[in-house]
Amino acid sequence: MASRSISTCTTETAKGIHRFEILSYSMMNTEAEDDSIRSGVFNVGGFDWALLYYPDGIDDDSKGYIGVYLELISKNGEPWALVDVNLINQLQPGQPRQLFTKTDVPTPFRSSSFQESTLGSLKCMKRSDIESTPGFIVNDCIVIECNVTVIYEPKVSKTRALCEAETSSALREIEVPPMEISSDFAKMLKDGVGADVTFRVGEDTFRAHRAVLAARSPVFHAQLCGPMKEKKETQMQEITIQDMQPSVFEAFLYFIYTDCVPRMDDLGNGEKMHLMMHLLKAGDRYGLERLRIMCERFLATNLDTEHVSAILGLADLLDLKKLKEACMEFMVPSERMDAVAASQGYQQLKRAFPSLAFEVWERRSRVRRN
Repeated sequence: MASRSISTCTTETAKGIHRFEILSYSMMNTEAEDDSIRSGVFNVGGFDWALLYYPDGIDDDSKGYIGVYLELISKNGEPWALVDVNLINQLQPGQPRQLFTKTDVPTPFRSSSFQESTLGSLKCMKRSDIESTPGFIVNDCIVIECNVTVIYEPKVSKTRALCEAETSSALREIEVPPMEISSDFAKMLKDGVGADVTFRVGEDTFRAHRAVLAARSPVFHAQLCGPMKEKKETQMQEITIQDMQPSVFEAFLYFIYTDCVPRMDDLGNGEKMHLMMHLLKAGDRYGLERLRIMCERFLATNLDTEHVSAILGLADLLDLKKLKEACMEFMVPSERMDAVAASQGYQQLKRAFPSLAFEVWERRSRVRRN
């Protein structure tokens, strides 16, 4: 019998996302030295990169357009990368955005020349189109997002002998299906089969399973299985939830069963922010660290002038230092602070957290002095 052997080739990747905020957009026509502005340097896959922003082209052909290039800053190495550069619609997070540059196959970058170290265009989009499209400019700021995927050199494993079972054609046809535990638990929650706990939230009731709740939340574990336990396990226990809306509790239960936040495609931006703020409080209250961090990250990356004050107050209340710092960094630029100060949320912040509002203005004053 002929001998059989096998070796495998694998290609690893490293992904990164950089957001470049252009403040005072209307003031940046041709004022920049060499007609371009370079973003802060960011690292993806062990290589340093930056975005080059051209606010009004460089010649008659590109005048009236903004240009954006991804630039390789590292002097050593010749990475191959997939690139996706977009202009973000700030009023519709997650909605379709304006595509500037996208590669469908890996592209080589070399630092030997500008042409070989960059990828992009001087004519990404007309300034007039940007200025006439709602959401691209908010408080005189545009946001460019760059996705970079660095493709590493393929690695080939050592050759090894194949056992008889591995050469079987029948074995190759046996495919393991994807995990379905999240969808199974979601179905169990929806059907309510075997539920032994009832939650009363306002006028609504929700049925759940004691074992799932106790396994997922240390607070529920103490309430349902520890000294706080009120009834025998054979009885249907009813728990009243205070200070939480039914829609928020429904999403909270969904996360407990699936480890995912429900889809929010049918919600407006304000509704999404409202839900995630309340889920953040629920995650903190019931000891669900992953939920808390997911909500914290969502809020930090989707800040706007209308909701940032409420998020800042919540971050301070829950002692979430990273979220608080993100809010501060978002608020202090003068281009945004005027809109923030005029919002209802900021007026509520001044009344509820006067010392925190003072901290914002103190931070802004330091930035302006520097």
